[in-house]
Amino acid sequence: MARYKGAEAIYEVADLFRQRCLADSRSLLWPDRPAWTVENISRLYSAFIDNPDEGKGSFFEKWCGQLANVPEDVHRVAADVIAFYFLFPSNIGRDAKLAGVREVVSWKLADNPPDFDLLQEVFSHGAGSGGPWYLTGRPWQVALYLDFVRAVHSNGSDPSDPEMCKQIADRSSARINSSRPARNALLHLLFPDRFERISSDGHKQQIVAAFPNEAGDAADVDDALLNIRRSLEARLHRPNLDFYDDVDLRQQWDKKPIPKSKPSKSNPDDPVTGPDDRHNPKSEALQQIRDDAPVHEELVSCIERPFPQIVDALHKTGMRIHERDVRRYHAALRTRGFVILSGLSGSGKTWLAEAYAEAIGARSLIVPVAPNWTANEDLLGYFNPLTETYHDTAFSRFLREAAATRAQAETSGATPPPFHVVLDEMN
Repeated sequence: MARYKGAEAIYEVADLFRQRCLADSRSLLWPDRPAWTVENISRLYSAFIDNPDEGKGSFFEKWCGQLANVPEDVHRVAADVIAFYFLFPSNIGRDAKLAGVREVVSWKLADNPPDFDLLQEVFSHGAGSGGPWYLTGRPWQVALYLDFVRAVHSNGSDPSDPEMCKQIADRSSARINSSRPARNALLHLLFPDRFERISSDGHKQQIVAAFPNEAGDAADVDDALLNIRRSLEARLHRPNLDFYDDVDLRQQWDKKPIPKSKPSKSNPDDPVTGPDDRHNPKSEALQQIRDDAPVHEELVSCIERPFPQIVDALHKTGMRIHERDVRRYHAALRTRGFVILSGLSGSGKTWLAEAYAEAIGARSLIVPVAPNWTANEDLLGYFNPLTETYHDTAFSRFLREAAATRAQAETSGATPPPFHVVLDEMN
């Protein structure tokens, strides 16, 4: 079974969402209120998807303004859906999840708050990592949940039928851009014995590619994963195997290095986030920065240029430099990755770094180091806990682009281009 050990309370709340919101049109957090009507869902959907706020501000700041003129029951739907949104991701901390739901409640329902005890335990963990777009594309993930429930109600569909719900979720995902992570999370939460706890389509495809014999002739990736699970569980005599936590399996489909220690339950899919980060909103913002990066439509493998061609390219710029100095810089970068160039002002240090990067096809960024820099935030940016937003710098944005390009290259099998940062005037 794909059901994740330790997530039983999460699945219980997800089942409550199915019974109350999907089957009975009642609120998850206010079960005596018939809030989940097609009309209320449509009003909420229209308030922020059909009327997007392109200005500055956090998701909740924008949502507050967009929902200012809708009735209380629409606010109940908003609180319910954001609570459901927070069920899946283990890379958002409990306190941040609770704060998000409490904020939505505070807008119009402060005099009639729900019982938050229902969420205390389930928000302490998660079923899996939300992944890049689940965090940074929150409006589209929430929109998919709303569209899915609206379609179930409109069509009179059975919310306990996994294949029917899969078809509805696929149609919703096709209508709403960047909502695939929510589609995958939704199906796992509602049917944890049928669908894997994997929000990433890329990871699903990697697993299927790594186990072609076990996948059988299934044309659908979720069906192939089910075949793989059944085959491996029978062959390995390992019920409830996990494609993330079982290191021997993960090494077969995930080519990135696997840490020796078992991933923290605060983020079982990403061993970078340790238990100390579990309730740290700054860590969550840093995770978003790492994930929220531009993805290039087509990535062409970077071809390494022979050293003589690099020297020729530098000479063609019109600057004079001895081949010996280029060779030393070339060798230093290839062996250490971090090089300090010292010398008089105007001697060509910055030019060499910039021209070399262009010669080898690297993407480069020059960061002028200011004399008043006193902390890491000057280079990396900082998280503002009041607005729940991360204030970027050119360097942090460049890091995002590099991380996204590397991830895209790993998925496509291409060789990513180098990324060079020049810290200028670092005295």
